[in-house]
Amino acid sequence: MPEKIWTKEEIREKLVESDNWVEKGLLAIYKYQTESEKSSEQTIDKNNVGFNGVDGGIMSSFAKWVLKGRKLTIKQMKITRKKILKYSGQLARIANERDIYEDRTSLEEYDRAEFEADSKDRWLENRGE
Repeated sequence: MPEKIWTKEEIREKLVESDNWVEKGLLAIYKYQTESEKSSEQTIDKNNVGFNGVDGGIMSSFAKWVLKGRKLTIKQMKITRKKILKYSGQLARIANERDIYEDRTSLEEYDRAEFEADSKDRWLENRGE
């Protein structure tokens, strides 16, 4: 039997109905923040993955909270659920084990130095270099 292919809409539905999915989605997106973004709790690099500039601080702090083994509070969950829905496309690509960077419209706009080592390798592979 083929593996399930998740759609953006299915991911959204799961995020709406499940606190567990919200926390796992939060951590999945947080994983794509660069190390400097994680330590500063800000979105610094304009690489179209991870949290956007508005959400970077609060979502990173919530992710760190969860990584310490804590559950989000009712207020944190409400904020996170509202914000994480906009990341359904990234989460679908992650769930389907697709390259998180594949939806960029113009990879040439980004300097290779902006990518971490592993994403740089994927960028080169996708370009056929």
